[in-house]
Amino acid sequence: MNINPLIQEFMTRRVIYTYPESSILDVRNLMIRHRISRVVIVENKKPIGIVTQRDLLRFIAENPSVDVSDAKVTEAMSGRLITAKPTDTVSYAAKLMISNGISSIVIVCDEELNGIITKFDLCICCMERFKGFFKVREYMTPNPVTVRPTLSIFEIVNIMSSKGIGRVIVVENGKPIGIITLSDLISVIPDILSIKVDYKREFRRIRTSGIWLLVASDIMTPNPITIHEDGDIAEASHLMVKHNISGLPVASRELLIGIITKTDITRAIANITI
Repeated sequence: MNINPLIQEFMTRRVIYTYPESSILDVRNLMIRHRISRVVIVENKKPIGIVTQRDLLRFIAENPSVDVSDAKVTEAMSGRLITAKPTDTVSYAAKLMISNGISSIVIVCDEELNGIITKFDLCICCMERFKGFFKVREYMTPNPVTVRPTLSIFEIVNIMSSKGIGRVIVVENGKPIGIITLSDLISVIPDILSIKVDYKREFRRIRTSGIWLLVASDIMTPNPITIHEDGDIAEASHLMVKHNISGLPVASRELLIGIITKTDITRAIANITI
């Protein structure tokens, strides 16, 4: 068994894609329908870009008055497309993700779309191939970004966008009571985006909208699964895959001390040199 397996062993071959003329709202709907966090943009069978949930939130934060049913997906598209070959190693893919600050690599064969490998796929690889290699404490992020249960979702959008993070932990008395991810925010984006910046004209509609009242506790996933700092990264990966989540609060005596995410798992795999 190859300890550092090839991308083709773990990549996703069925890729959800769209075209440059699609609207941002179309892409948002694709993400929700297929429960995915990214969509590849294809032109003449060749991938030309990718749009992630984070790209959508950033575009929204920077262009609050834009109608997302009219705005083209290319306006929110990530920068230079990073690709790899099916025969490259998973550690190479992990290094590409870390060095470029991205969560997926588009896999091409003869310049055409062949698949995609994501941090989720790397978690599957980790739980199957790297048991006993690393402890959670070696790669967890201490002092994660937290919010209180009563914080407005508008503030949460701004926090996640400005800090470039994919989740925040909801904390009460030092204990993690919930977690909010990009997916949770994406689900309410149409209502957020219906609110224009012309507040004098829109104030009455904003105030009567249920979105106006939403706070962290309304959209968070309660009772998050946690892991101890002495746990195995392979076990952390297993929990993320099993429950389809992207991060685990790290707790000691029920108090939050850190978080371990798919990005942290990716950093660990990037350090595999065998």
